[in-house]
Amino acid sequence: MKPYTLLLSGCALALCATTAHAQFSIQGELRTRAEYRHGYTTLPAPDADAAFFISQRSRVLFGYKTDNLSIGLTLQDVRVWGDEELTKDEPSIGLHEAWADIALSNALGVKLGRQELSYDDQRLLGSSDWTQQSRSHDALVLHLRSDGWKTDLGGAFNQKSAAVFGTQYTTTNYKVLTFLWLEKEVATNLKFSLMGIADGLQKTDSTSDVAFRYTYGGNGEYNIEGFTLKATLYGQSGSDRSKDIAAYFASASVGYRHENMGVALGGDLASGTDASEKEKNQTFNTLYATNHKLYGTMDYFTSLPSHTKNGGLIDLYATLLYEPTQQIKLRLDAHSFSLAADIANPTSAGQTLDKALGTEIDLTATYIVNNIITVLAGYSQMFATESMEAIKGGSRDETANWIWMSVSIKPTFL
Repeated sequence: MKPYTLLLSGCALALCATTAHAQFSIQGELRTRAEYRHGYTTLPAPDADAAFFISQRSRVLFGYKTDNLSIGLTLQDVRVWGDEELTKDEPSIGLHEAWADIALSNALGVKLGRQELSYDDQRLLGSSDWTQQSRSHDALVLHLRSDGWKTDLGGAFNQKSAAVFGTQYTTTNYKVLTFLWLEKEVATNLKFSLMGIADGLQKTDSTSDVAFRYTYGGNGEYNIEGFTLKATLYGQSGSDRSKDIAAYFASASVGYRHENMGVALGGDLASGTDASEKEKNQTFNTLYATNHKLYGTMDYFTSLPSHTKNGGLIDLYATLLYEPTQQIKLRLDAHSFSLAADIANPTSAGQTLDKALGTEIDLTATYIVNNIITVLAGYSQMFATESMEAIKGGSRDETANWIWMSVSIKPTFL
């Protein structure tokens, strides 16, 4: 369907909605970002030139709501300026979200269709909104809100096409996903949540067999007199197609906020697999998380465990916030990265790498022009060790930095 056809359909729906006394909305998003990269995601080689480009995400969001039905439709175009020839007309409009949320009662509802899945601090399920394309799932979620409990039970079953026979799934996505999330606010300053996820990966030697991985655990948050304490613990078991999994994840942090300033200290531990371990996979996988906001904005560790060569990750971090006005926000983050396990040194047979990987410094500035326009900018630099060089490539002697600036415009048309 052509984009203008969808727009006309949306306008027609708006007229119908007005007649039916429903709520209809049309919103937009234009996010343009310029980036200078010389060490983003990996260390630069001595002869590597810096990259510079401008990318853009353009969205139109349609919303429709009655007493027992909500519908969301998000169209988006993601591009790098100049990525197609001027005289060519290449189709590029995609469907980021298309869902219906049906109220079955005052407490119970079901949301089905293409949708973002984002829970807690997005360590397992997140929208990955920093990426221009973001992440969405084709899923069904049953949600219940009762007696102070929030409960979501969701599932998805993926196929490449409408096949006549068989269910062989040939992409790298999960084939099956199920999850259960519960959250309870015990008091105004105390809440906890529990999460269980089973994702199934297609076995390469079978048309129907699936290797299931199980991830389970919970989060707790406590606030008192400006202090915020958070803790997270997950276990992981099942199979990765070839080995049994026995992995874990732990996180703890403490933050303090007073007027226009804030500070936080914390640490994350994602278990890894020692070089001597041959029977089990002990490396924790963060599944479908938003790791950009967790493990440094230079995105050296957005895919765990592959970005650490199965060594796991220890991240000790400190954050400083300063808001001189309601329009200006400044943030400074420092991360100290280390391997969680002893992994083989690729350049010295029989030896393991030193666990220290390096330190990343991230500075971010936000300027809120008005309720529609926001300007953001950032500078990051990685100070890497020999071990980082060994697992990432490139040279630690080269300056590894990243500079970016973004303008986000979010108007409401209707």
